[in-house]
Amino acid sequence: MVVPAALATSFVSFQKATGYLHQCRKKNIYIQDNELLVGGAGFKPRAGILCADSSCSILDRELDTISTRKFDPFFLSEEGKKIFKEEVSAYWKNKCVLDRWRPRPGGHGNAPRQRHDLY
Repeated sequence: MVVPAALATSFVSFQKATGYLHQCRKKNIYIQDNELLVGGAGFKPRAGILCADSSCSILDRELDTISTRKFDPFFLSEEGKKIFKEEVSAYWKNKCVLDRWRPRPGGHGNAPRQRHDLY
């Protein structure tokens, strides 16, 4: 990918913006019967979105127990797990927000000094 010089210093922000643009162009919008609020993140009520760009390492650790954990279990098919392991996790390892934040001073449980430090 060719990054314009003006965005070179903030490549991660550019990467996130182009990803968001792709989602806006491709995402299906599901409207359920009798819904008062429409356009939720998932394809059915109580569905969620797993965001590898923010916390890939946590998803990687919980992949085998995410469907059976006590609080907020997510159903994830075996095919979905395979795709995550082979494609998503490999790409986002050490690139996601949490993995970039942890090595910084105060990165183990403390908030970063300034929000823009993550990007």
